[in-house]
Amino acid sequence: GTVYRPVEKAKVEVTLPSWLRPTDVFEVTYDGVADVKHEAAGSKLALDLGTLDISKLIIVTRDSGLRKQLQGVYDEQFAANVAAIKSQSP
Repeated sequence: GTVYRPVEKAKVEVTLPSWLRPTDVFEVTYDGVADVKHEAAGSKLALDLGTLDISKLIIVTRDSGLRKQLQGVYDEQFAANVAAIKSQSP
């Protein structure tokens, strides 16, 4: 099987395209959306990802309403099922 080792205190720095001036940065998880610590300086964006197990889905957007919209979709379509599955876990 595959063996992986989580990366503690993972940090990433990316160069953003000139047209992207983010107003929000967040992670999409099985529990909905979550904050991501970040710092912008010019065209650079530094992300503090915390513990990185396998992967993370990070959204960098200039749409200030996207986080709320995605959380709404999650709440409507997935939250109840996720809660039910989590309640059955040992």
